[in-house]
Amino acid sequence: MQLQDFIINDIKPLNFNDKISDLKLLFNELTYSHIPIETEGVYLGCISETDAHCFESALIIKDCNYAIEGFYVRDTTN
Repeated sequence: MQLQDFIINDIKPLNFNDKISDLKLLFNELTYSHIPIETEGVYLGCISETDAHCFESALIIKDCNYAIEGFYVRDTTN
């Protein structure tokens, strides 16, 4: 089985300009530990639930971009 088969890709990434409150709401509705972030259709990385709950809800994700973790799996990764 390929590693890619274990990656959950059924949630829409949040935008770099979305509010942290949107991120917190998504974490409250889901059981995922990380949410993907994009800007103009380009994947930037993921923010963890732990980090998201430390930020002020009124901020936008761009204000906390240092917390974005850039991990991914290529189609060719076993």
